[in-house]
Amino acid sequence: MDPIVTTATVDEHGLHLRMGPKTRAALKRVRPGTELQITIEKLHATRSLLQNALWWAAVVTPIADYTGYTKDETHELLKMILLPRHRILADKNGEQVGDFVMGGSTTKLNKVEFGELIEAAIKWAGETLGLVLEMPEDIDSIRRKKTEAA
Repeated sequence: MDPIVTTATVDEHGLHLRMGPKTRAALKRVRPGTELQITIEKLHATRSLLQNALWWAAVVTPIADYTGYTKDETHELLKMILLPRHRILADKNGEQVGDFVMGGSTTKLNKVEFGELIEAAIKWAGETLGLVLEMPEDIDSIRRKKTEAA
């Protein structure tokens, strides 16, 4: 049996599992009465804080300044371009009535994936906008900027 991975929250009443469609479908394949092992660990964002600071300071901000969009708009735009999630709208009969692209989440990326996203954004900015993004030689400068902005 493949592991079933989901998240949960804890409050004064106990543990509350998030039962999305994938989790429900996986649990339907488990025979009633089957004993399962459950591991509980605190959920952490997988990307590093430094990567996140680098994303906003060295990628999003220069592109926003260049294009005139806000930082949040630029962040969303980059996610749509580089982490596209294609969605289809259907009517109640299942007929397709539209489609659209949403940006994926950066919070779910691990360190390698987030690093690849940064590299892809740098490449995209160069090829599409003709904008050369400079990575700071001194990573501590990003930390200082982030601290000063807070």
